[in-house]
Amino acid sequence: ERTSVLKVFQPYMGLLPEDETKSWSEATYNKCDVNSCWELYGIKDRNNYPSTGSTYHMRISVKEENAINWVTNWTENEKPTCPGHPYSSISESHSPLKQDIIWNISYRDTRRKSSYSINYFR
Repeated sequence: ERTSVLKVFQPYMGLLPEDETKSWSEATYNKCDVNSCWELYGIKDRNNYPSTGSTYHMRISVKEENAINWVTNWTENEKPTCPGHPYSSISESHSPLKQDIIWNISYRDTRRKSSYSINYFR
């Protein structure tokens, strides 16, 4: 299992000059897209996929209640078509302060061992 926590206090991690951008309160940052990607290339059949599948647990947190209108219809925009591909499910739950999205990629006949957590804060 691996957890990644991303805390970015300034746009572009503060690497851009302040005359270009300096604060998350600027209008251009009123919309944020969050996603995950299972990066696999050259897959031809089940033998090329990781045998344990993968689970991504994304948590998005805010400091003020209802600061974000949560997107609740999470879907995959690419679906595998290779013979023997794994199955996928996405679930979402939220409160006024946080949203949890769990994306499970697995085979029905194999226990999942890999797990990833990604936390986003605003």
